[in-house]
Amino acid sequence: MILRKILTLIVAITMPAAPFMRASGPVMSDSVDNAISRLWQTEDLSLTLQQRAVEFNAAAMTFSLPFSLTTLQATGISSRTAATRPAQLGDGELSGSLRADSYHHLTRATTVWGHAEFSAGKVRNVLWNNSANYTLVAPYVIGDPTGGDLTGRSYDFGGGYAGRKAGWLWGLMAGYRAAIDYRGRDPRDKIIVSDLDVSAGGAYIPPHTGFAIGLSVKLRAYSQTASIEFYNPLNDIPTYAMTGLGTYYPRFSGNSGRNTAYSGVGYGFTLSLSPATTQSVSPFYAIIGFDRMSMRQFMRDFNNLELTRTRATTLSFEGGAVRSLTGDAAYGLTIKASHYSKTGTENLLGTSTGNSYPKIGERDNYSLKHTCIALDLPVQLTRGVDRYKGSVSLGWDNLTQKVIDPVRQTAANDIIPRLTGEWSHRFAKGASLTIEAGYSYRFSNPGKIILTGLDTTSPLGEAVLRDIDLMTSDAGSYGIAVNTAIPVTGGGGVTVTASWHRIDMSRRCGSADRFTLTLGFAL
Repeated sequence: MILRKILTLIVAITMPAAPFMRASGPVMSDSVDNAISRLWQTEDLSLTLQQRAVEFNAAAMTFSLPFSLTTLQATGISSRTAATRPAQLGDGELSGSLRADSYHHLTRATTVWGHAEFSAGKVRNVLWNNSANYTLVAPYVIGDPTGGDLTGRSYDFGGGYAGRKAGWLWGLMAGYRAAIDYRGRDPRDKIIVSDLDVSAGGAYIPPHTGFAIGLSVKLRAYSQTASIEFYNPLNDIPTYAMTGLGTYYPRFSGNSGRNTAYSGVGYGFTLSLSPATTQSVSPFYAIIGFDRMSMRQFMRDFNNLELTRTRATTLSFEGGAVRSLTGDAAYGLTIKASHYSKTGTENLLGTSTGNSYPKIGERDNYSLKHTCIALDLPVQLTRGVDRYKGSVSLGWDNLTQKVIDPVRQTAANDIIPRLTGEWSHRFAKGASLTIEAGYSYRFSNPGKIILTGLDTTSPLGEAVLRDIDLMTSDAGSYGIAVNTAIPVTGGGGVTVTASWHRIDMSRRCGSADRFTLTLGFAL
């Protein structure tokens, strides 16, 4: 009931403005009252790049779209991933979600936007991971070799406000996600997550430039509790306090450490140069970002003992431009580069006194470094009611993971070319059909692999070898998506999107298929 009221409130607030409100909006594009026409415009190459350019700074969001738009979507996902994902992430899923998004120009100077989403589903056969958000808290998780299907629900809400006066822009946005995951057989996990993001930004538009120079800052507060129960009195399922690449704390493994908690705090900033108009036909943008996330792991069964912590830093750059050749053709260029590094620290503990373990030292024993660069060249050609889009991209990726004691390391370099194409057609009565297809291939070059002291015949050793195979395998990825959009009375529209994606990997990792069906309504 509460979720329904919140969704109703968001949709009511952010419905497309009445004609008199649209007349005072930032541009006259709001006079196009057919939602399908607006959806068609959002897929234009220039507008797609512009939306990407402004989403990093709430202050610039007033230039995301030249019109108001609200969408409601119901999505279902079914996948069978076999051994193409790490064991900690399962081997497939069956899930569904309901989501409402809205973007609304209140006046010529103010814009609001928001979203609400409920999702539920099941991830099949999760092993060696009794936590949620694995990539965030890894490698310090409680793991077991039995695993099972993990059922979950999550609620995600967020929104923002942007204003402008003269050459100054300001904005604020926030989002909150709450989730619960559980398993219906031993080991019976119950995992509760709370995740809050808040960001604020400002920007200045120098006279006669058409660009906004902006700065935004953000804060994140994350918490997770994870407990494990065994209903079978003859339980013989061991648990392990994992520390990376198959290593673990023997002292806190077994069946005594069944309850863990994570507490994380993050912050970051973004410097941006983005379009300061919704009428630009040749937008340009550049983004420099910095993010830092610190995460602490506590053993609740041992008097809330802090066992480990991680520090993750991300440096990123993204830039792009689109140039129109004529009224019918355009081409663009985007460059993305990022460097992610994570350091893991293990606390060294003395002899216990009761249920207390004094800290006698610490060591930085785990590290992960991930660097990637991608260059994309998109093109677009419009011929009457037909629009053709395509892109050629090339990426380079390097991933290295290390444990100091015992000495273990995995590494790989990847070259990833990618090709995509899209055809979209608008029919006489306003309906549209879009077909998109793509193909990419990952050429992987394994780096130095060191597995000192690892028993590769044990279940844990097999899981580590599986992760190495995934990291160092070649992989072909391809898929197709079909979308239809049909106007209905009152200016709204109905959309249906079906997609299929497949990945084929070498090194006996197998293949995976993913099917997605989305039913939507646009206002």
